[in-house]
Amino acid sequence: MVNQSIEQLLQQAVDQSMAQTQESRELADDVSGLIGDIRNEVAQAVQRTEQAITDVNAAIPSAVEDQMYQKLYLDSINGDDSTADGSNAKPFKTLKALIDSCPIGSSIEIVGNNGQTIDIDSDIIINNKNIRYALYLSTINATASIYLYACLFRTGNGINLNQNVYNFIYYHNADVSLYALDINPGANAASLSMVRHASGFGGNMGTFQIGGLGSSSVSDAANPYYLCDRQNYDMAVIALIRNISMGSNVDTFSPNIEETKFGTKPVYMLAG
Repeated sequence: MVNQSIEQLLQQAVDQSMAQTQESRELADDVSGLIGDIRNEVAQAVQRTEQAITDVNAAIPSAVEDQMYQKLYLDSINGDDSTADGSNAKPFKTLKALIDSCPIGSSIEIVGNNGQTIDIDSDIIINNKNIRYALYLSTINATASIYLYACLFRTGNGINLNQNVYNFIYYHNADVSLYALDINPGANAASLSMVRHASGFGGNMGTFQIGGLGSSSVSDAANPYYLCDRQNYDMAVIALIRNISMGSNVDTFSPNIEETKFGTKPVYMLAG
């Protein structure tokens, strides 16, 4: 009787152990399946992340190039600075807003309808940007100045400048090219360009060019007017002055500048 009871207890223990073992196996199988699912999800997530990184890396050069090399439209009549993106459909209205929208280090070509009248009534500061003003046969009414720092500024042909500000362009370590420019100095105008600070001192030597294959002119001035002047000492600039006629009271260089001409060429080394 006792032996029978012991045998039953042993059998019950064996049965319970086997049942627990089966449950453990089933649980282990479930856990193993979950781990496999997790591994698959992780692998897929890693693959998606790697693909996203690849897509971003591929898009960056194009995005940077789109920002750094742009052709932007200017329309002084129909443009709207508040909605402009520089496209032909959404041009800028003012030159200042267009240039201010460009990132430092960018190269910009300004395009639009020829023959426009552009008003510059607020100072424009161009710092480390390359600007090509490609609006031909345009008229610029300037009652404010353009300040150039470590940049390139180039205009197209046939520009008529009505200048009624003391100096139109201030530049420091910049390259300035003004082609076929007709200048009408107003009562407040004293010079077309002025070298600021130490151009060529502690940086690249600046260059200044006016005139080109087409002719340029400066009309009679009410007060002494110069194509080039300087603001401070320790400046050095290479200047190319050609094919330009000057009216009365107009001279190429101010008395503040010492110039040395290179032979018979219209190229000068300016210092002060």
